[in-house]
Amino acid sequence: MTPISFEQARHIAATFTGEPIARYGWENGDVYVVVIDYTDRDLPLGEPDLLVEKATGRLREVTGTMGRPPAPGLQPIGNPPA
Repeated sequence: MTPISFEQARHIAATFTGEPIARYGWENGDVYVVVIDYTDRDLPLGEPDLLVEKATGRLREVTGTMGRPPAPGLQPIGNPPA
């Protein structure tokens, strides 16, 4: 089975949240981490991380990472802010 693309993961997250999804994110061998695009709004505190499984397209919300990455071995996609 071919894993989903980052663009497909963005579409899944946008459909689930009803929000625009940034053109950057992170990935490892299993998941994409996508983020809501808050360009024109203040970033809310305590928002869950959005992980989309590459194999299935299943979206998971992960909370409580307290500054730790929500998944191991993440590499940037696009130009995430520093």
